[in-house]
Amino acid sequence: MADRIVEGKFDHAPELPDVLERVLVFCLDEAKGKFEEAGGFNPFTATAVKDKLFIEEIPGEEPEECYARARHTVQDERGAEAYGFCYDGYVDLDDGSVDAVIAEGGVPGDLNGYAIGIVYHVADDGTHTFEAEPTYIGKAPNFMALTNTKTFAEEQAEAQAEAAAAEQADKGAEGDDQAEAEGGAEEPGADVAETGADGAAGTNGVGGEDTAAEK
Repeated sequence: MADRIVEGKFDHAPELPDVLERVLVFCLDEAKGKFEEAGGFNPFTATAVKDKLFIEEIPGEEPEECYARARHTVQDERGAEAYGFCYDGYVDLDDGSVDAVIAEGGVPGDLNGYAIGIVYHVADDGTHTFEAEPTYIGKAPNFMALTNTKTFAEEQAEAQAEAAAAEQADKGAEGDDQAEAEGGAEEPGADVAETGADGAAGTNGVGGEDTAAEK
């Protein structure tokens, strides 16, 4: 990933979301450890979901291929709070370029992402010497700019509320069906008694008038 460049200057860092800062710093520490163990590392993503951090190595021969794969890996991660994408690159400055391990990332819904890096120097024997502290590089693309902004806890609470509402609705529907069934039931003999009363009233009235006329 040496050809992957984040253009910027080592400016003072803006205030980053706490979770994003933790993820980016973790990425740099992880990469430094891999450098010390194996002399290098493959690009990887780290995604914060609830209280866990999921790391995934990103394969690819070309920088832009890795970049596209990293975007695909994190952009639709449900419940994610932040992500980092870490790679070995360099930063262009006014007086030249410097080698750096770079971690760029963002949080769901933000327009911009941010990149930090830690500069290193390669000795003649191939060993790497890192600067003491990470440095802010600049803004970077945010793979999660269009990602759902709800946290895992919010999505879980919403799902539980929807399930409770559905259960309550089902209980209400069952109660209505039972009430309708009970209200529609008629007592035995009711129709017979009503019909008999109507018949007696009609017969008596008509019969009475006819009898009076005849008289």
